[in-house]
Amino acid sequence: NFPPRIMSVEQLAFSSLTSEVSDVPLEATGKVPLWISGIFVRNGPALFEFGNEEFNHWFDGQAMLHSYHFNEGAIKYTNKFLNTSNLRAHQKEGRIAVAEFGTCPKQGIWGRLMRLAKVDPYENTNVNIARIGGRHLAITENESAIEFCPRTLKTLSSARFDASIMGQISAAHPVETAAGDTVHVSLRLGPSSAYLLTRVP
Repeated sequence: NFPPRIMSVEQLAFSSLTSEVSDVPLEATGKVPLWISGIFVRNGPALFEFGNEEFNHWFDGQAMLHSYHFNEGAIKYTNKFLNTSNLRAHQKEGRIAVAEFGTCPKQGIWGRLMRLAKVDPYENTNVNIARIGGRHLAITENESAIEFCPRTLKTLSSARFDASIMGQISAAHPVETAAGDTVHVSLRLGPSSAYLLTRVP
């Protein structure tokens, strides 16, 4: 049991953040070195329910970007939801409307059969961010990616990696080489499954 107002780690992890802010000054403990300058961006799940329905898995939470802008010892914070087809569908229906990583919409037998015939575009890229081919992308463990502006966190466009060089499952943690190339690994499933290594200049 936890004392009142104190959440467990699980409760805290599944707590929704619904508000968005821009360039809010943050107080720092100690002194931020003046040589630290730039924008630090993180990505993760932030919204875990629609209407009276809740997601089953942490990766189902809707993607939100967070940025920390360091400039001359000051820090400003901005956060914004990625404007994805998943988020728009849930908001339009006021419930869980499309399948996520670990949660499917509540549907009857007919709805389940229809879902087998229709593949919804999965854009809830809430796992990581990477700079690939000069573009800042929010990515997850499939071929989808969402391009965003690192300064404003505005969603720019939906992107998909070329199916000829990507599998259905990918590592959401590409590696940047000393030369500035991005190396990515994915898994192509089929009669002859294979690991695919891709390098993007």
